[in-house]
Amino acid sequence: MRRINKLFLTGCGYAVLILTLFYIFAAVSKFVTQTIAPGQFALIVLFSFVISFAEFMYEILKVKKIYKMLIHYAVLLTVFYIVFVISGNISVQRPAAPFVAVIIFTILYFAIWIIVHFVRKGINKADDKLESKIKTKEKSQKSKEKYKPLYGDDQ
Repeated sequence: MRRINKLFLTGCGYAVLILTLFYIFAAVSKFVTQTIAPGQFALIVLFSFVISFAEFMYEILKVKKIYKMLIHYAVLLTVFYIVFVISGNISVQRPAAPFVAVIIFTILYFAIWIIVHFVRKGINKADDKLESKIKTKEKSQKSKEKYKPLYGDDQ
């Protein structure tokens, strides 16, 4: 149940992030309108939950990191293509639009992956450092404790 809850919350978080980025992009540029139709909203939410599921798969797979990344990328690229290119009618605008969309997705994917990788690496390094400090502090406290006999000298 915890995994389902985590998948749901992560998917909702991704949906909020994607929608926020969409609205920022719409406000800054004149390429898209600032309104999202219910169908587009459903596609964004669907894609967000697929991202959440792909992240879950990335965490539980027991293969080398490069294979995890390639599987993760393939799943997200496939769903991105189905959800946004085919269902979103990107190919109707211009013949080269699907290719450009895949290239932009690939660049964004690897940029975000590199950022997340180094942030996680930094967090893990900080956790290990903190854990080693705690262990050395506990050891020093144990060595400073004086011997107390089990039976006192009160007898």
